[in-house]
Amino acid sequence: MGVQLELDADRGFRIVVAHADPGIRNWLDTAGRRSGTIHWRHMLPAEAVSAPSCRAVSFEEVCRG
Repeated sequence: MGVQLELDADRGFRIVVAHADPGIRNWLDTAGRRSGTIHWRHMLPAEAVSAPSCRAVSFEEVCRG
């Protein structure tokens, strides 16, 4: 609990929501659910925050990196 997102070298990040651990950082487990909602919250950011984007890809593509 209370763990923060791990940023890339360019201070960006990727979050993967998947049914199994793809072996990359910032993975969120679906806990067996097939659908859901994602809510973004930025708490007192020190700089402007860009709007996030998302896309659905196969699990195999996520594992390839």
